[in-house]
Amino acid sequence: MISCAIKQIAYKRVQGPWGGATISADGFMVPDGADAYAVAISPTVSVFENSSFPTFVRAFDAVMADMSDTSYIGVFHDDVKKTIDFNVVAVVDTRAEVDALYAAGVPMPGGAYNFATGDGYWPQGKPSEYA
Repeated sequence: MISCAIKQIAYKRVQGPWGGATISADGFMVPDGADAYAVAISPTVSVFENSSFPTFVRAFDAVMADMSDTSYIGVFHDDVKKTIDFNVVAVVDTRAEVDALYAAGVPMPGGAYNFATGDGYWPQGKPSEYA
């Protein structure tokens, strides 16, 4: 279960440009700089970037309902779309694993996020809105 305190930390982290957090089903945040990738494995749920904390929590909880015990929730501020986006994500160690998920048909609505570099990776090529 992810506590309200963790949701408050995530909410603070998405207030800045491109801010975000990735949180395990048992409430632990993946640290910035981790040698891993977050890959969205669910459709994106979005709220406006200036949404209130209660609105943020409703979206967070809606996405959290689709999580398994081994998945994570990813939340980030998309400066291009001016939204806060939520996805169930898988955390994998390598680009090869990201590519394998894509080859298996995982849609990757936001690509993969590399915790170590802070960069996005799109195995299908970067969408034009992020070019």
